[in-house]
Amino acid sequence: MGDQDIPKSPLSFLRWFCKSEVIDEVEGDLIEAYKQRAGMNPKKAKRKLWKEVFQSFNRRNIGIMNKYQDRSLYKQRSMIRQYTRVLFRTMKKTKVYTMISLASLVLGISCASLIYLYIHKELNFDQVFTRSDQIYRVNHTSNRSDRTYAFAPLAMTPHLIESLDAVKSGTRIFKYRRAIPVTVEHSQKSFNEPRFGWADPTFFELFDLEFVHGNRKNILDRPNTVVISETIARKYFGTADPIGKVLIFSWDEVNKIEVVGVYKDFPTNTSFQLDLISNLETCQRTMWGGRNQLDSWRNMFVSAYLLIDDGRVAQVEEAAQHAINENFESDQTNALIPDLQPLTSIHLGEPKDIGEWSAHNDTQSLILFGGIGVIILFLGCFNFINMVTAQAGQRAKEVGVRKVLGGHRRHIIQQTFFETVVFVILSGCLSICLIYFMLPWLGGLTQHIYTLADVIQIGFLAPFLMILAIVALVSGAYPALYISRINSLSLMKKFNASDGGKSVRNALVITQFSITTGLVICTFIVYLQLNFLHNKELGFDDSVIVNMPIHNDNAVIPKINAFRSVATASAGISGVTAASHEMLSDYTYISNFEIEEVEEERVWERYTVEQGYISTFDLEIIAGRDFDPTISTDSSAFILNESAVRDLGIEPNEAINRSISDVGLEVSGKIIGVVKDFHFRSLHHEIQPFVMYVNWDRLDYISVRMASNNFQENIEYLEKSWYEVFGESVPFFYSFLDQQARDIYEKEANEMKLFSGFSIVSMVLGALGLFGFILFTMERKFKEIGLRKVLGASTLEIILMINRNLIKIVGLSFLLAAPVAFFLMSGWLKDYAYRIEQPIWVYALTIVVTFLIATITVSYSSWKAASSNPVDAIKVE
Repeated sequence: MGDQDIPKSPLSFLRWFCKSEVIDEVEGDLIEAYKQRAGMNPKKAKRKLWKEVFQSFNRRNIGIMNKYQDRSLYKQRSMIRQYTRVLFRTMKKTKVYTMISLASLVLGISCASLIYLYIHKELNFDQVFTRSDQIYRVNHTSNRSDRTYAFAPLAMTPHLIESLDAVKSGTRIFKYRRAIPVTVEHSQKSFNEPRFGWADPTFFELFDLEFVHGNRKNILDRPNTVVISETIARKYFGTADPIGKVLIFSWDEVNKIEVVGVYKDFPTNTSFQLDLISNLETCQRTMWGGRNQLDSWRNMFVSAYLLIDDGRVAQVEEAAQHAINENFESDQTNALIPDLQPLTSIHLGEPKDIGEWSAHNDTQSLILFGGIGVIILFLGCFNFINMVTAQAGQRAKEVGVRKVLGGHRRHIIQQTFFETVVFVILSGCLSICLIYFMLPWLGGLTQHIYTLADVIQIGFLAPFLMILAIVALVSGAYPALYISRINSLSLMKKFNASDGGKSVRNALVITQFSITTGLVICTFIVYLQLNFLHNKELGFDDSVIVNMPIHNDNAVIPKINAFRSVATASAGISGVTAASHEMLSDYTYISNFEIEEVEEERVWERYTVEQGYISTFDLEIIAGRDFDPTISTDSSAFILNESAVRDLGIEPNEAINRSISDVGLEVSGKIIGVVKDFHFRSLHHEIQPFVMYVNWDRLDYISVRMASNNFQENIEYLEKSWYEVFGESVPFFYSFLDQQARDIYEKEANEMKLFSGFSIVSMVLGALGLFGFILFTMERKFKEIGLRKVLGASTLEIILMINRNLIKIVGLSFLLAAPVAFFLMSGWLKDYAYRIEQPIWVYALTIVVTFLIATITVSYSSWKAASSNPVDAIKVE
């Protein structure tokens, strides 16, 4: 049998996959076996040959990659070396364009990544606990006042745990409205702790924080014990073991608690932060005066959290409503409507009127910042696209030569994409460095802690790489298609880069400036609204008020009059008073009031005060009179605000001398005065009906009005007077009310700083884009500028010629940006009960600012081009 009779198909397949070093041996064996069989049965021999070829397809013989790898790798390496050489040669020739492109991508990627870090932290609020998705907070809405509460009746939680198998566990948390004084027994050092809380022993079943010392299980079972955070452990005890140490709160020797555990600090993205957690029974014995509040259905001042089986929330809500109806009086059926709010939705949900412990955010704000991040990212991409297409004319001959020598369009596209990817990778590396250095700035403004771990974790790196991929795709697609369309005729004539790209570049520049203009308008509006909040007339002067918390009623309250006498002896102190709340506090008491000649009860907010409150805060009385300590009946007198009188549907004078009673506290008296409306809560809230009445048993703050601006001298005198009256056992703490007012709007202030920072970045990117655009324009018109100068054109005329499109760009950008900015800011301002109207002058000023930015950006380059030697332009080509 001759070789021509051997089937070629199986042998061709064998040669395709088999290793070159064994092919001769394997093929020879198969041919020899085939010849032996073919003499007897050729068809069977052919089938057997195919079978043996397939049997040879194994790990020992397969060498497909080896056969082609060397050749393929060589081509790839050669191609990459060539592309890299061309890229660095181009970068060296066009340093300015390269720097603009690189700076634009770095700024865009960095800002987008920082905004992603912030949004990711916000969206993952309260998701640090193992069973976060099964934890719900019990909220209530009052049917009478429509007020919403983040509180639940104290008896609600144990009742639901005992009566429903759907509720696996639950805890109540009590946090006082002011800081709690804590003294370390062994060192006698005192601290004011705003994050002191009390909870049920089941607290750590729901909120399973990691413990550094102690066992989380049953750690709060014993009364008079406390667990503390790592920060507090270091603050109180340094490196010493804190277990077994004794703390004293409220400076009362009876209030001793033993440290039994130390947990790692609450993450910053949790809805509440506690540094000390003690047992609720301890709170009942001390803070609540031994009264049995834990079984009360009428008192509602604790937060309640439940661990609920999936899909059974409606059943628990129904049981909660049934429990309220059963335990409230018949005329108060459905007085409270309970609802269960998922723990993970609290931070971005609508804040409740009463009982929130931390500042909320909202989805609209995150969408706004996310939009800014996307905008800045695309601004960087636009600059890159502009710079690459602007250089197309300089690269026309290179592309033409490549095509004449046989290069295909896909090769040009590959090269352009390769250059873009290299730029993006380089920008990504520089961005990681910039992001790391910007983390403290971001953390300071967002109240979160960002570390290197946040940057190198997969939750950040995966989106970061996705951002790089998007940038490479967006920035590489159009330039690759644009440059690759250059044909070989570019060798014979000068390629005009503006032929097909001018409209695209103009559109990109206008888009950039429209975005920049819009952000400038928004920044002005945000600043004006925040300035309005800081400076709005509150109905009293907050600039000279000092607040001092009262931490021990028995030690301080009986001596308030004595302290007033000593303090006001100084000419720098004009008034001293006390109340249950700090002015502007977002936490107030709510009570049901019965008023003479009014059929229905009113649910109003209230303060309990002492007689000097109205005069110290200089509130304006519009009917009746102030409290008078010399009139005995004024110890139970009431003063209303204008809103309360309006709620009654009467005139202020008609309210005077009517009987009124606080139903819950069983306090009754006469209305003796009406004050002009003032802001007792922050400007986030509209002024509500409000009542003040005298009750010396419920005072928590002393407020002092200063008569002079010598604050340091006045504070020193107050401290001296404090220790003189109350003794060394009650430390002196103070805060200025105007500073507290600024702290209330800290979130808005920080958001404005973030907004301003990213707006500045967008302005820089817009300016870079315009600078590159003008450079390209001047290069394209270099010969024209020379000829014009030879023909007598002045430097000013040349500058005007170069910049004649500048006014068009600024004007068109404003027309596009202004309506969008107005619409967005109108929606943002609606969240404020008191807000500004958007002034026309802001829009006029924006035109001036953007025109100045544009003018400053291009002035030097325009002047340099206009002042150049025309001989250099004429002798070109």
